[in-house]
Amino acid sequence: MLKKYQSFFTGLLFAPVGLAFGYFIGKALKGSEIDLQIGIAIIPITLIALWLVLAAHELGHVIGGRLAGFRFYLYAVGPLRIDGISGKLQVKFNRSASLWGGIAAAGPDPKNVPDNEVLRKKMLMLVCGGPIVSLLGGLAYFPALALWASNQYVAAGLMIFAIGSICIALVTMLPINNSGFVNDGARILQLARRSEAGRRWVSSAALGAISMSVRPRELPAELVEATTQNVEATTQNVEPTFDGIMAMWTRYGYHLDREEFELARLWLDRAIANVDAWPAAARPIIHTGAADFFARIEVDLELARMHLKEASKPGFVSKEAVAVAESAVLVAEGNYLAARESLKLARKSLDSLSGSSRSSVEEVLDQLEAKTH
Repeated sequence: MLKKYQSFFTGLLFAPVGLAFGYFIGKALKGSEIDLQIGIAIIPITLIALWLVLAAHELGHVIGGRLAGFRFYLYAVGPLRIDGISGKLQVKFNRSASLWGGIAAAGPDPKNVPDNEVLRKKMLMLVCGGPIVSLLGGLAYFPALALWASNQYVAAGLMIFAIGSICIALVTMLPINNSGFVNDGARILQLARRSEAGRRWVSSAALGAISMSVRPRELPAELVEATTQNVEATTQNVEPTFDGIMAMWTRYGYHLDREEFELARLWLDRAIANVDAWPAAARPIIHTGAADFFARIEVDLELARMHLKEASKPGFVSKEAVAVAESAVLVAEGNYLAARESLKLARKSLDSLSGSSRSSVEEVLDQLEAKTH
């Protein structure tokens, strides 16, 4: 019941923050000699300042990750998106509206994955980086006061940035889930308490790093099992967690690469049944894999087409990666001419991959291409 009305309760919590933000801005500006030009300019100044508030918060996570020795993977705020999965920074337009509020991702070096306890402490650094930088951003209020007499434009921007930074630090420290994402406060509690959810997240991070250098079938079995421990029980719950779905998805990839198709289908079905627990931007990950599975393994074209349509929505998955699944669907349909064109785009997905990840996808593409001749 609480989950059902979470958005409502979240709104009740955020409303006082918004009111406080407006109150302090109004109080700061009240009685000041503001000319017409600064009054008109306050709207774009506010938009820019608030974008910088979000950008600074997510940058804090990146900094925390770098201090922990993590590799950078993703940074997105508003229309800006920077990908680093391939090891090369790629600046793109952020097509996923659900990520405009900001997200940053980093993980341990695949060549040097620490044990879970050390990794837990490093992930705490990653999570705490955002709120810490936001709190430091609040210090911009003091230079704003000093600059007011000489430059109202800059002073107003700094003032809004400072107050907004304090607000976002407080909001993100509330231990809640927001649009499918577990926020900073909830993550910190999970890690600090060494809860089951915290252990699962740490294990998932370790597996994610290891999977950069080995194929899913070569992942340590004990770590895969630790990640999915008690997940069977959570799948019966109508309110699964984001991390629980991630654990199901990891288990699916593990069994698929081992050609244990019945077990792979079992975990795929569980992930699909609970896909709405994921943020909208992450759902195409599951749908892309499902489209490929139903096209190549079970040859259920109706299901494959349905998932391919969902996979094409904006999110974490690139159009090149979706093209891999689309190629599988076209081959299964016997549309070899269109499949050959799709495979050309799918080949470009290899540019963002390395090591065993690249070899496994390349193997699938070679198999599909062979069927088109």
